[in-house]
Amino acid sequence: MTPINKDALIRAGYFTVVVDMEAMEKALYSADQRHEVERYVDTRIETIQKPASIRINKRKVVKSDSTNIEAA
Repeated sequence: MTPINKDALIRAGYFTVVVDMEAMEKALYSADQRHEVERYVDTRIETIQKPASIRINKRKVVKSDSTNIEAA
């Protein structure tokens, strides 16, 4: 299905208005634009429990080939 006259369909009410989430997030992080959007956005801090894990750094052991050097 392809619309023939998009302007007529928009005037008839067949359109949607969507919030630009990327621009909203960018405005929240910006000091200049934060005041424009902070009243309309629910900002909550969510804590995420991550199970403890142990990380072991192993050193790589490089085995060098032993070569016999004869004294001349």
